[in-house]
Amino acid sequence: MSRIKALSTLFLALLALLMPGLASAQNQFQRESSLNNWSTAALDIDFTTGVLDPRITFTRASTATRINAAGLVETVGVNVPRFDHDPVTLAPRGLLVEEGRTNLVLQSANLSVSPWSTFTSGAGVVPVVTANAGISPEGTMTASRVQLNAGGGTVSDRSIRLQTFTTPSGAGFRRVWVKAYSAGEVGKTIIHLVEAVTGQTSTSITLTANWQEITSPFTGDGNNKSLIFECRGSLSSQTADFLVWGVEVQQGAFLTSHIPSGASPGTRSPDQPIISGANFTSWFNPVEGVFLADMERPPAVNAEPFSVWDGANAKGLEVYLNSATTMAGFVADTTTQANMVGPALPAGFSTCALAYKLNDFAFTCNAGTLVVDSTGTVPAGLDRLVLGRYRASATYYNARIRRLRYLAAKPTNVVISGLSARIAQ
Repeated sequence: MSRIKALSTLFLALLALLMPGLASAQNQFQRESSLNNWSTAALDIDFTTGVLDPRITFTRASTATRINAAGLVETVGVNVPRFDHDPVTLAPRGLLVEEGRTNLVLQSANLSVSPWSTFTSGAGVVPVVTANAGISPEGTMTASRVQLNAGGGTVSDRSIRLQTFTTPSGAGFRRVWVKAYSAGEVGKTIIHLVEAVTGQTSTSITLTANWQEITSPFTGDGNNKSLIFECRGSLSSQTADFLVWGVEVQQGAFLTSHIPSGASPGTRSPDQPIISGANFTSWFNPVEGVFLADMERPPAVNAEPFSVWDGANAKGLEVYLNSATTMAGFVADTTTQANMVGPALPAGFSTCALAYKLNDFAFTCNAGTLVVDSTGTVPAGLDRLVLGRYRASATYYNARIRRLRYLAAKPTNVVISGLSARIAQ
């Protein structure tokens, strides 16, 4: 009995020693399990629902276009956010946030009126243009019908519908939607280009039975040039009968959403979504946390899906495009505290995680290599979250944000990496 009593006493002593450690491990397990469960997220905004979270203040001083759930180009009103869709699969792509842009071409849908004009040479026949002759990509009877006839088979035989405009000084992009007017026109080719500029990647269009969106970059010189649709002897089909809609030229190295124009240039103002005041402080932890953004890779460096800052351009927590294919997590407290460049991202959507805590920062995308920084302070005084824009600058995201989530505590780095692989599920 004395031996049993002694063993019992020893067991109780060992248990007393182990209990604090077991309790600590249990508490840590429960904490990590909680942080691994999105029901505990302090912020969870799913932009694919098509409903704007009431904590977001959204402004835009103009109308703008999006691809709606039916795959049509749709114009939405002033201060209306754009929940965009894939034009082919119709899958929701989230909130579209873009900079301001202008369509330099007038009468983007109606090629029958000035400043559109005609040029012919050789045996070329004057084009016939009819407004409102077909259902356009916006689902209305607003497409123009253009009938061209070169009249002969030499390069001097030309039939052209054109508009002269002032090209950008530098990078520009053109866009148009085109389709054959009838089945007999399918397979014919026309010439479409900006004359006397460099860098165009597409100058010939093969007509199809369905609408096709044709785009091409170019480099302008700031002078007047002609944007043309042409049948030209041996360089294209001799005749062509087709529908045209949404003719457009934008200044910039990439295209943004369609901007319709009429008798004056069409202009779209920038999108400006923000969370501030009590709508921000009610969920944000100034000491530690992790943001997870499910977003499209933007077309230009320094673009940010979100930035948390203090309103003075001095402090912030941000995710930005560091190069053509890599995102980075950035922390600034007057001076840079962490600048963590993540793995390369594919085109399309990715998920990136930015975690912060005193001397404990981490960043990754798509569960790739976790980049950490073990020194640095968390900026104090952060009071707003700006979506799709670098703080208060003119650098906009020009892409779509599908979902944004936030946990008000920093989990372990292993958990952070796993979260960045699962946010889109």
